[in-house]
Amino acid sequence: MQEILTNPLTGQAIAENDLEAVAELARELYHKATRIEAMEGELAKMKDEHRKLEMETLPMAMERIGLSSLELNNGVKLEINDVFAGSIPSMDKDPVRRIDCFQWLRKNNFGALIKTEVKVQGGKGDEQLIKKVTAMLKKAKIAFFQKDDVHHMTLKAFIKEQCQAGNPPPVELFKTPGAAAAPQSSVPATIDWNQYAGATGLENVRQEDLGLPFLMILQSGSPELKKTDPKFIVGAGVGDIINTLTREVVHKEGGDPLIFVPCAYDFIYMEWKPREEGGGLVKSHRDARILEEATRNEKDSRDYLRNGNVIVPTAYYFGQRLTGTEPERCVIGFSSTQLKKSRHWLNLAMSNKMNGRPLPLFSMKYALSSIHEENNKGDWYGWKIEKREPNVDRDLVTSSADIAQKSLAMVNKLLTQPATPVDAPDPGGTY
Repeated sequence: MQEILTNPLTGQAIAENDLEAVAELARELYHKATRIEAMEGELAKMKDEHRKLEMETLPMAMERIGLSSLELNNGVKLEINDVFAGSIPSMDKDPVRRIDCFQWLRKNNFGALIKTEVKVQGGKGDEQLIKKVTAMLKKAKIAFFQKDDVHHMTLKAFIKEQCQAGNPPPVELFKTPGAAAAPQSSVPATIDWNQYAGATGLENVRQEDLGLPFLMILQSGSPELKKTDPKFIVGAGVGDIINTLTREVVHKEGGDPLIFVPCAYDFIYMEWKPREEGGGLVKSHRDARILEEATRNEKDSRDYLRNGNVIVPTAYYFGQRLTGTEPERCVIGFSSTQLKKSRHWLNLAMSNKMNGRPLPLFSMKYALSSIHEENNKGDWYGWKIEKREPNVDRDLVTSSADIAQKSLAMVNKLLTQPATPVDAPDPGGTY
């Protein structure tokens, strides 16, 4: 029996003589190949623009007005540092410059930096012969390949040493940069921290020992906006999205959206202590029957237990916020009026299919921002969720799959023990 072949674009079976379906697949292949080529070209252009900004334009602009360092309003610090680095191109990219680089090193008595790699090609039975010294290879008539190279870290150290000694190598040969505007490190550069890699003091820290970083939209009553409150965040405003653990504003209301890759989803009935009584998370419940023990208050649309605590059905998304450097693991909770946003997100995710089957939740990147909303009970800022682009980064997909497994295990642990108040933001601002 012949296997049924399904058109991934329509989900329908392809008949034996369905030429149009085959043509449609061919057009889709061409479309994706063209899009990949365009995206790769755009990425290369962006990397080049980033390099020019970092290594040339920004340092020159800072030096022109007499600045050696700069602190942005988001807390990021930049300073001009001397950068000692260079490159030797591969033979396929620039063979002439590669040969000139090695000739310069040898001519100036730095040939010891060069690492020579010899590759020997032989057939069956040549194993013993191949082990002989390189001088015997030509005599034995065995083809071999010789490659000269300098390790990039060796080259970097050499250029730094020569520059500091006042003898910089030719810029045009080794493409050595001058200064760069780089994020300032809080760790002294004079200490070689690599020597302490085996004993950092953090060996016994587990993921569950760390707080959960939540992304939360600030409302008009959020303590982060009150100057007299210990939770006050300088520069934050209504509608901004913050990371509750790092206390960083990750999205300004009305600004560019943040990019988020959801990795795992769960729905939990959270038991909260009312904000007017101090607030804080008391316990997590998996069973929906906990609502049967609660009484609905129509005035504030909350479900109260006999002990006065509030049950808040909450949808949680565990994922990664893309920052431009290392992805930031975090959690987003949806409750009350925002549960419909969660359902919208799930519908978007379920529409991502291949061969008729839904792709993993982390197969797509989403743009998240805040939007003003209101009803007859008041107004607030809610979530706006839009598809951005497919997640085709292999490393990001791998780390997302890892989060999917670990996040669900972490939720199950929270269900068995009371959580501390800092584990989740008080939901009161979305009512």
